[in-house]
This record gives sequence, structure tokens and C-alpha cells, in this order.
Amino acid sequence: MGIDVETPELMLVDHLMRGGMKIDAVMMHHPEGRALADLEKVLPMQIDILHSVGVPENIAEGQLRPRMERVWRAIHADNLFRSQRAAELLKITAFNCHTPSDNFVWRFIEKTICTKRFDTLGEILKALLEIPEYKEYARRGNPPIIVNGAKYSRPGKVVATEFTGGTNGPEEFIESQGRAGVGTILTMHATEKALEKAKEHHVNVIQCSHIASDSIGLNLLLDRLVKEEKMLTVQEFSGFVRVKRSK
Repeated sequence: MGIDVETPELMLVDHLMRGGMKIDAVMMHHPEGRALADLEKVLPMQIDILHSVGVPENIAEGQLRPRMERVWRAIHADNLFRSQRAAELLKITAFNCHTPSDNFVWRFIEKTICTKRFDTLGEILKALLEIPEYKEYARRGNPPIIVNGAKYSRPGKVVATEFTGGTNGPEEFIESQGRAGVGTILTMHATEKALEKAKEHHVNVIQCSHIASDSIGLNLLLDRLVKEEKMLTVQEFSGFVRVKRSK
């Protein structure tokens, strides 16, 4: 199980298998091949996510459409099928699971953080660091950080609107959420243009460690899978950290 699996990681898997390690399949998080080619088709779910925090659907849709076109054009020009072909040549079964696991971490953060009452952003950081994956990544030097605001800043309404939906939405989403009463956005990754909007509209932003966040979602998914298949074993690599929550 790895977060990013491309040709080098597949060659590592092949090397391990030649050395005697039993590996039946490689599960990757970030999309490759056809899943990446179709990434823009996932973005419309962001309209529903923003609507759930008070942004009118028509506004969210109008702001998202140009972003969808930009994402499609950028991906269309990429070399999409390298990893897929490498897996075929190495005879390695490989597949990815992106949005389902991102949905898991989104709901988890909503329940664990967004429904709680915090007086400062510093208190939110402290709560995030109680989550094992963030704690481990903080130990490694990659903790959640405040990218707009300060530890003493009041959070207001806290949302996790940038944890799923393919990739980041347009920076205009920041202004729309601010107008809808959002005070703090928890995100996996924030662009510089989005941060400029956040500063302009006084919206706090906490950038939760991206790969730690991906690990949370995958762990929650794996916990479900293990219930169905008791003999399933997982080897961590490429950024993934295994944390078991279910007995």
C-alpha cells in the first residue's frame, strides 16, 4: 500500500518479490492511468460539499466550471499511462483508490474536529496532533501547520471542505465560504493564490499534512476491508503509515 506509486515504486515491488516477499497486489492512492485521465469528473462533488457549509449551489457551480476545464486541459497534456504499462510489463496487479478513501478522511475530520468547539487555532492544531497519523508525521517533521492566521486566532466556523473532490477547487471558493460564514478551512494542501484570497477575506487556513491525511483515509478503508478478509496483510511504503482502529 502506497500513496504515490509510479514506475520506481513498481520496480521496488518487483525487486522485493524476486527476493521472496509474497505480494499479491499493489494498492496506490493517487490516481494513475484512466483514473487520472478522468479526474475532472470527480470535481462536481465539490459543489455539494460547499453547499453543505452554506454556499449556494449555483455560485459554487459557476466558480467550479472554469477550474474543471483547466484541470482537464492540464491532465490531457500529461503522460498518463506510464505506471500502468510498467505494471503490465512487470506482471504486477496494481490498482488505485483515491476518492473513496478521501471521503473517509473528510468525514473523519468533520466528526473529530469540525463538530467540536475550539477557542483558538492552536487548540485545533493540538487536537489534530492527537490523531495517530498526524502525530507520526509531526514526529518526522511534517506536522499540520497554520498557513493563514495564528495560534491565537479565533476559528469561527470550522470546515473540512478541501479533503475530497479530486483536487483543489478554485481560489474563488475561499471568498464564497467566507461570505457563507466560514471562519477556518482545514485543507490537505493550499495554493498560493488560495492563500492570497484567504488573507483578503480573513479566512483562517490550516494545512493538515497531506500524506498523513491520505493515510487516515486509507486506514479507515482498510479497517473495513480487513473485516471482510481476515487474512489480508498490508506492507507500508511510499508514505503510507498503517494505523488500525478496529479490533
